[in-house]
Order: sequence, then structure tokens, then C-alpha cells
Amino acid sequence: MDPNVYKNKVSKEEYEWIQQDLFHQPPHLKMEDTLYALIYQEVTQNINMFNGRKITLNGFVYREQDFASNQLVIGRFLITHCIADAGLIGFLAEFDQEMTVSEDTWMEVTGTIRLTEYQARPSLY
Repeated sequence: MDPNVYKNKVSKEEYEWIQQDLFHQPPHLKMEDTLYALIYQEVTQNINMFNGRKITLNGFVYREQDFASNQLVIGRFLITHCIADAGLIGFLAEFDQEMTVSEDTWMEVTGTIRLTEYQARPSLY
């Protein structure tokens, strides 16, 4: 067995404490590898609580065909059981200028969480 499989494991108690602590942290969220999915879930489920807060995250670049030249997603794959159920999670990022970064390039960005609409659905950027 790979020795790194459980490297990012946290107990249920730690998970719940971290989850509650997110609402009381300083206004700048840092999406660390260990807590990436937890923070993503809390931000997307509690948009109004996090709207306007600074965030730093890293992930790979993903683009849809209808994105503007200054838009891209900073994302990661979330695997809950096995590779067959992997899904993309991430945030739409909008920049002041055109972004020529190639898809699948890993990058770290810092920005402000804002609620917007993408394809007639609420989205975070």
C-alpha cells in the first residue's frame, strides 16, 4: 500500500472543528491541500458568509469554450471513492487581462470571492 494514502487524513472531530473554524478565521482563506475539498464545500454552500473574503488557492487551469479570454477555472479533481467517480471542483477566476496560460497548467492565485452567474446559474469567482 502507498504510504501517502492516509497522509491527509483528519479525524471526524478535527474535520468538524476545522469546518466551524472557517467562519471565524481571518478574512483571508488559504486552501491547503489537506482541507481543499472541505473549504470548497463550505464556501459553495455558504456563499453569503464568504462573499468578499480573500482566498488563495492552487490547482490546474481548465477552460470551457464559452469562457471569455480573461476567465478560467482553477480546479482539482475530487475523488470520493475511486477514480471512476472523480469530478472537477474549482472556482471560476476572472482576471483584469487576457490569460494565455495553457490548460492543465498548475498555478496559485489570490483573489476575492464574489458571486456571479455562469450559464444562468449562480457561480463563485
